[in-house]
Amino acid sequence: MPSAGGMALTKNELIGIMLRLAIFGVCSYYGIKWVVDQMDPTRKQKIQAQKQAQKLMSRIGVKGVKLSEYEMSIAALLIDPLGISVAWRDIGGLKDIIEEIQETVILPMKKRHLFRSSSLLQPPK
Repeated sequence: MPSAGGMALTKNELIGIMLRLAIFGVCSYYGIKWVVDQMDPTRKQKIQAQKQAQKLMSRIGVKGVKLSEYEMSIAALLIDPLGISVAWRDIGGLKDIIEEIQETVILPMKKRHLFRSSSLLQPPK
């Protein structure tokens, strides 16, 4: 079946052309992606932040969570609570503030049963 230009493509030739175009498209995509990644001035910092965040997340027991690039940069700034070596006795001159923190933050976490909502705090039925 001749075409308008006088040249007909067989089915195999058409498949070959389409396959070459697909391969060229994939190679172009990954080539451009690689060039853009190499041109990124913050690439090393992002990789380091990602490694640090993954190490911290595995240390605190968070596994199997996929984070975005932005979330990963924030996670890299988190501090492992088990790695903090400061005790209440190390904080000098703030006795009133320490007592307030212990009463308002720590006590409700340790003694949850004392701070459960009662029927007095609920709206009437």
